[in-house]
Amino acid sequence: MVAIRPEQIDAWFDLASTMVSECGWELAANHPEACLYHRSSPSGNGHLIKINVEEVFIEDAPALARELLVRPEVRAQFHEAGCKECWIDWKETLAPGDALVEQANTCFLLRVAALLFGDFSGPYSNSCFYNEEPILARHQLRTDCPEEGSSTYACFQENHGTGQEQMVIARGTGRPDYFQIIVAFTTPEDRWARWATPFFSLLTDTASIAIKSYLNRPGVKLVRQLNSKFYCILSLRSYNRGPPLLPSETDHVDGVKAITVTAGEDLGLSFWVRFDGHHVDGKFHLAQYLQRFMEQLKIKGFVAYESLDSHFLVPYQCVVLREKWEAVRARFHQAFTFQKAAYRRGNGGTAAPSLVEDAPARFCERPDQPPSDWFPVPKVVVHKTFLELDEDVGPQSPVRKIKSEKVRMMFSMHGIGREEACMMRFRTDRAGERVHGVRQLRVAIGSTY
Repeated sequence: MVAIRPEQIDAWFDLASTMVSECGWELAANHPEACLYHRSSPSGNGHLIKINVEEVFIEDAPALARELLVRPEVRAQFHEAGCKECWIDWKETLAPGDALVEQANTCFLLRVAALLFGDFSGPYSNSCFYNEEPILARHQLRTDCPEEGSSTYACFQENHGTGQEQMVIARGTGRPDYFQIIVAFTTPEDRWARWATPFFSLLTDTASIAIKSYLNRPGVKLVRQLNSKFYCILSLRSYNRGPPLLPSETDHVDGVKAITVTAGEDLGLSFWVRFDGHHVDGKFHLAQYLQRFMEQLKIKGFVAYESLDSHFLVPYQCVVLREKWEAVRARFHQAFTFQKAAYRRGNGGTAAPSLVEDAPARFCERPDQPPSDWFPVPKVVVHKTFLELDEDVGPQSPVRKIKSEKVRMMFSMHGIGREEACMMRFRTDRAGERVHGVRQLRVAIGSTY
């Protein structure tokens, strides 16, 4: 296992904004198509080196830079496993866009970088990712990093106890098929090899050629297409009457009588109980539910993820490997039909949870963010002569933006008089689901609004 702590990974990605900035960098070599820069690390640990290629033409390129770089698990399994100079072999997927791999890299660019900036005998061994023998590494892709529309791919490895980091940043230029590419890496000691100044031009020229060649390598268009379809986003809807149910082998679970659906008897799906997942945030999480559901169906090896390219999905969505999902889809839907019947029987009415495939991703803040110490305050929207308070009525999708201009303000619920008239209406998302209740309070609003 690569001993890279999550905070180390986050700290390295946090430097992506520093990499795209021009402030604080010293120019070491200026090539017509690329430049070499260096600076001390803002963290005080080591030295940063970056090669900036302002415009790289990419044949059959995607429209956005966020779609240009390929996830490590896709790279390793479908293209570069047989590449001699950039050998990479997939070992484990930690999350979509985050994987453990074995890698060996002997390309000329890294060989030159290792000679100029590496350290093979000092206390801080540094190979600049030039590895003749396979070494375990962790690769991670983050989209919309460091800004929306861009993407950053980072590599982390340990060499004789010394951690090494490298990143590639892809940004749009405003011109179709042309992208800005930045390659950056660290050296463990905060020093600069000024003795190597005559060779910096060679390194910069070599980097420009290598980057253009790599991003236009044979087969890369097909790999990007595979990357775009590698995962499937699932979304649960219509479960306002409580979380969905799980199949049970008995008619009682922990003293609670199961809901019986006799139509499922032949498949062993007669009894159904309420899903009671215990997530740290207290909310229903689709990923947790689906894995439990598949376990009850005796389906092995099914994994559902809660993040995509380091962005956390809202709790009612999850990501699954498309190939795995397609293999179990029919069996799942067969069983889920009985779940719907049990849900209606247990809750009344005609509504029941349904699963949407290839749903657009909806992201939220990281679930491990510490909770605020402040009393929860409702979000207020001044809309003509009303204040609109967004109130969640369940773990549903965010509200659509209203086209009319709004003035947002914050205030405590305790400041609202009980005698003020309230009305309730609901907004819907594009799928027609009821997502938020909006309580309107009549207040005196000046003509300024």
